[in-house]
Amino acid sequence: MARILVVDDDAGVAMVVGGMLAHLAGHHVTVTTTIDEAMATVVVLPAAPFDLVVVDYDITDSGTCFSLLSRGLDECPDLFPRRVLIMSDTFPSDMDEQLARICGQGFIPFCIQKPFKMHVLEPFVSYLLSLQHAPAAP
Repeated sequence: MARILVVDDDAGVAMVVGGMLAHLAGHHVTVTTTIDEAMATVVVLPAAPFDLVVVDYDITDSGTCFSLLSRGLDECPDLFPRRVLIMSDTFPSDMDEQLARICGQGFIPFCIQKPFKMHVLEPFVSYLLSLQHAPAAP
């Protein structure tokens, strides 16, 4: 059983995705709707760090998923999960470059297009959780 952080500015989507993840192998899921809330959650629960973050690409009024990942790396590099599943309806044209940059920082990102069903979500989550924790790049 893994600890998974879900971040999506649409509370309804966040709850649905969180419910899907909780159903998969009984994962412990925490749902947040802003970058500030996600960061506070990571810092408040350091005794049990998250194994995976599932994050919407565009978090309205907070920034993009890359804002969250950069902040996590800056503020709590030992606590912030490096395994990342980015979800979105559409991805920007420079997504490959953005992904390459965060891979260089020690993140292991995958992308999934919304909407998705649990049978599509499950292999992404299982694979990411099977990977070793990636150390932060120097």
